[in-house]
Amino acid sequence: MSGTESDTPTPSDPVHEFISETSRNGCSKAGKRLQFMSRTAKLKCQIVTSADVNFLPAACCMLISANSALQADAGIVLMLVAVDVSDGEADRANTFLAAHGVTPCVRTVSSQEFVDPRLRVDRHVTKASYIRLVLDRIISRDVDRVLYLDADIRVLSSLAPLFETNMQGFPLAAVKDIPFYHQDRLRQKCSGLLMPDNADYFNAGVLLFDWPDTLRSGLLNKAMKFACMHQDLCVMHDQDALNSAAANNWKPLDPRWNLIHYYFSNGGQQSAWIKHFTGKKPWSRHRPKIWRQDAVWMKTLLEDSPWPEYVERQTWIIQLGIMVKGLLVRFREYRRLIGYYFAPHVMSSAAKQRAQQHLKLQRHRIESLVADMIRQAKR
Repeated sequence: MSGTESDTPTPSDPVHEFISETSRNGCSKAGKRLQFMSRTAKLKCQIVTSADVNFLPAACCMLISANSALQADAGIVLMLVAVDVSDGEADRANTFLAAHGVTPCVRTVSSQEFVDPRLRVDRHVTKASYIRLVLDRIISRDVDRVLYLDADIRVLSSLAPLFETNMQGFPLAAVKDIPFYHQDRLRQKCSGLLMPDNADYFNAGVLLFDWPDTLRSGLLNKAMKFACMHQDLCVMHDQDALNSAAANNWKPLDPRWNLIHYYFSNGGQQSAWIKHFTGKKPWSRHRPKIWRQDAVWMKTLLEDSPWPEYVERQTWIIQLGIMVKGLLVRFREYRRLIGYYFAPHVMSSAAKQRAQQHLKLQRHRIESLVADMIRQAKR
């Protein structure tokens, strides 16, 4: 769904997609899919996220949305790995989750115990983000499928089809990171991470692991080693390390399992099965318009929590400032285009390049790109 539409799942959710696929492709292909689904229904699955004290309320909201997307008898275990969070704060989180039907699942860990001090961190990405690289030290070896979800996520559709993904022998499945494809920066990004020329690049906010294959391949250990040895290359931190370690060894998922701010802000209209709050968060007073309904959802959930003021109030002055900033960005873009067409001789080479890039993005609409990704994921 677009960021301004209702968040109620529509007939384009993954379950309806399967029904449509059955009617289109006939019983033979559908029968094979159902046989595979019956096998995966017996798998032992787990959902895990991680958060420090700043993201703990968001992580609780995410788990509540994930829990509501599971069948009551699914038997899927949820876990919140709380990094450097006090026992008292963890207890309050567990109490809040239990009040919303989620089995208490907060496990506290110390970053000093699990996270290598050599890793690159900054004020936007903390040590908690690197927990996904040490999941093999946290999650039991007898699990079949592990779904890692970032704390800044909202699940909007049934997760059953995601767990039933045919991994085709790959240890990992994820969604391609849309901006690198839309802005034609994929080759540059992969080269900077010492990846093969034909590699793809995924967003690490939603990761589906075939857990036995992940453990056998040593994928997470390889990613951790890369992150420690190449801090200068890991501009996007653990995501870069995971992409390097999993180069050409992961399965692309339907992009609706991880639709991000960039997609919606560029006019994307697909219905999100999982919405990922990249960029300014819904709980920030500087949240963009496309996250406003999600902010209301989160604020309503947190009214009876230990953090009722977590979602910051957005005044009309802040809303006006956000709108003016957006208009200024558009003005700079169009000013560049006017100069490119009518006075290119007075433009710097850098300005010409930016104008050319904008024209290319206009021609390559984001919807056609995502439609291609959806088709590729169905292969």
